[in-house]
Amino acid sequence: MEVPEPKGVNIVVLGPKKVMVQKSAKKTIAQFRGLGLEVVTVDTSEFSKLDGCLTCMSVRIRELSRHSPLFEMYDDDLAEM
Repeated sequence: MEVPEPKGVNIVVLGPKKVMVQKSAKKTIAQFRGLGLEVVTVDTSEFSKLDGCLTCMSVRIRELSRHSPLFEMYDDDLAEM
């Protein structure tokens, strides 16, 4: 899935229909909400100054459900699950 802006590339999947996105990625937030996803926004502007991003600051704690609309984004990574 393409996102409309560079800031929207770094997302964290929190659940089958819930994602965390950088607060400044307004177009990406709108796109995900349009897909029916719940979007949690986080201000990472201070971390961005040091080239930090949302995915770099996260730890994967859940497996992505095959029923999630985001599954296609990770299909290759999850093929062996």
